[in-house]
Amino acid sequence: MPYIKGEDKNQLTFEPLCLDDYIEEGNICHLIVAFSESLDIKELGLKYAETKSTGRPPYNPTSMLMLYIYGYINRIRSSRRLEAETSRNIEVMWLMEKLTPDDKTISNFRKDNAVALKKVFREFSLWCNRHGLYGKEVLGVDGTKVRANTSKKNIHTQKSEEKKLASIETKISEYMTALEENDTKDETEEKVSPEAIQSVLKRLYEKKENTLVLLGSV
Repeated sequence: MPYIKGEDKNQLTFEPLCLDDYIEEGNICHLIVAFSESLDIKELGLKYAETKSTGRPPYNPTSMLMLYIYGYINRIRSSRRLEAETSRNIEVMWLMEKLTPDDKTISNFRKDNAVALKKVFREFSLWCNRHGLYGKEVLGVDGTKVRANTSKKNIHTQKSEEKKLASIETKISEYMTALEENDTKDETEEKVSPEAIQSVLKRLYEKKENTLVLLGSV
C-alpha cells in the first residue's frame, strides 16, 4: 500500500501569490498589528522612535514590538529563537514583512526598551480583556477567563481587577526574566553555521552511498 504523498519540494507554484494569502482574517496576527499601530512610540519613549536623516536606518520600533508581542503570546523566550522565527514562521514573516533582524538586534531592543516593553505587554493583555478577546492564544498571555456578558458573575470588583492585574504583572516579569537569562546563555553558545550543516550533510550522503554500494554487493 503506498504512502500519502506530499508536494514535490522542487515543484514550481504560483499560489499563494503573497504572504497575506497565508494569514486568515481571524488570525491573531491581525490583532497584534492593530494594537501595535495604535501605540504612540514616541510617548512610550522607544529608542529610534525618531530617526536621523543620516547614518544606517534602524528597524521600525513598531515592527519590533509586533515581534515581541508575538513571542510573548507564544512563549518564545530568547532573542535567538525570535530571530529564527523571522525566517521560518509564516506568521512572523507576515508581521515583520520578511525583515530578519539578528538576535543581537532583537536582544538590544529589549535591553534599550525594557520598561516600555513591560508596559506594552500589560496594555495588550488588558486590551484583549476589555474587548472580550480570549481563546487559546490570548489565554496564554494572562491566564484569565472572560465570563459571558449574561453571567451574574461578570461584575468586576476592584479586588478582582487588582488580582487580575497582579497576575499579569507576574507573568510579564517571568517572561522578561526568561528572555534575559536565555539571551545570556545564548551568548556563550556558538550558532550552527550553514557551512557546518553542509559539511555534515556531505558526510551523511557519502555514508549513504557507501551503504548502498555494500548492500548491492551482498
